[in-house]
Amino acid sequence: METKRIKVQKHLKPGETCWILENNSYALSGTIKNISGGFYTILLSNGSAIRLKSHRIYVTREEAEEQIIKHKGSNIPRSPYDYWH
Repeated sequence: METKRIKVQKHLKPGETCWILENNSYALSGTIKNISGGFYTILLSNGSAIRLKSHRIYVTREEAEEQIIKHKGSNIPRSPYDYWH
């Protein structure tokens, strides 16, 4: 599966709001607290913090949601034992 990566220079500074993808399924907002060694420390809305490289940080929610991988196929929940039958 191909994902398109947008190479945009992001000039985000501490205190600015950014967006990240959690589990490649939905976008979360956060606030940049520190930048060190190419890593951004982001404080999330639930109070936790995470350190990410710049290519995993998005400026807008729309930009983040464009990167979500859409899986083709059925949405039927499957049991791990289905392959036995």
